[in-house]
Amino acid sequence: MRADAEEILATSGSQQAIDLLARVLLEPGQMVAVEDPGPCWPRRAFASLGARVVGVPVDTDGLVVQTIPGCAPGLCVPTSAGTDPTVG
Repeated sequence: MRADAEEILATSGSQQAIDLLARVLLEPGQMVAVEDPGPCWPRRAFASLGARVVGVPVDTDGLVVQTIPGCAPGLCVPTSAGTDPTVG
């Protein structure tokens, strides 16, 4: 992927990046699909901004996208839940 310098935004970490993305890309009430199990801090961040957070099961290949309910989510947030020491 190519990007010019003015298209890159450096953040202090993943939590700040998630917060900024949610503020820019989501409308209140819009669905965000997150891995379940997965870290809880992204769920809290999206919910605090008024998003409708939906847990999506994972299998050995990652998100089971067929289980996302209804219409397409505003965001789909896959994580490395299988390697996250805070999960499970």
